Amino acid sequence: MARKKRKARTDSLSLRDIERLLEVRQAEFDSLQERREELAAELEDVEARIGALEGGGGGRRGRRKKKKVTRGKRGGRKGKKRKAGRKKVRGKKKGRWKKAGKKGGRKAGRRQRGGQNVEDAIEALLRKAGGPLTLGEIAQGVVDGGYKTRSQRFSVIVNQRLAKMPGVKRVKRGVYRWK
Repeated sequence: MARKKRKARTDSLSLRDIERLLEVRQAEFDSLQERREELAAELEDVEARIGALEGGGGGRRGRRKKKKVTRGKRGGRKGKKRKAGRKKVRGKKKGRWKKAGKKGGRKAGRRQRGGQNVEDAIEALLRKAGGPLTLGEIAQGVVDGGYKTRSQRFSVIVNQRLAKMPGVKRVKRGVYRWK
């Protein structure tokens, strides 16, 4: 069991003894302050060297201080703030943000730069096939039919289109046919 330290009783000390104790404490405090300043300067040098190696050129450049988050009495999340140049628009989903002055974007599944759209290419392929095709066969057939895409996972896009097309019947998982 740890022993409790006894506090020095100042009742029995003379004024001169108290002054000496105070001087000792003050000297210790001053030396610790100096040590802290030396370590802070050394830390700045180390951070500057690290920054130079990283290519940033300076110590704490690029690092953000964590902001102290203050809430009201009850805490909780803050509401969304509108960004400059944006307005709130009404649509299917509540709280959608849109850039001010812009009309709606492209419609889903439509080619922006001429040519045929995905849905038309899928429909033509399924009608021509006559029977059910797998998702991979449909995706490959659309690309072979002349549809240009830069997507690395084009079958995912085809799958999304197939799910929204009213003329397509899902036979089983990953297999589709035209109705």
